[in-house]
Amino acid sequence: MTALYQAVLNRSRQVVVSDYELRCPTDCSDVAFVCSQLAERRLSDPSIKGVFHCSGPDCMTNYQIATSMAELFNVPCDHLVADREPAKGAPRPYNSRLDTSDLEQLGIKRKTLFRDGIVKALKDIVSH
Repeated sequence: MTALYQAVLNRSRQVVVSDYELRCPTDCSDVAFVCSQLAERRLSDPSIKGVFHCSGPDCMTNYQIATSMAELFNVPCDHLVADREPAKGAPRPYNSRLDTSDLEQLGIKRKTLFRDGIVKALKDIVSH
């Protein structure tokens, strides 16, 4: 996210940003919480095993992420150009949302909204 925020700040040229593939930004503290909860549960219940997915609640394109950051931090974003075509290079899924239902069935659910998480994550960068 910091690289994308740097693109938002760099108004010296137009920046093309993907407005096609959907991503679900996940707050690192949510991932840590889920890992901790799974480890605690596993200690008391050995049947808990397998693959579990943790994903943020918001599904957004990089362009939507960039313009949201600009809005949150009161930065102009008229230099950002939305690219509505699939990314070139390695194929990526259109929608990268992960199924978190296995965690939710265990009662493990913590999903920080993008707006809240990005303010927390970038507060030190923005204040300088």
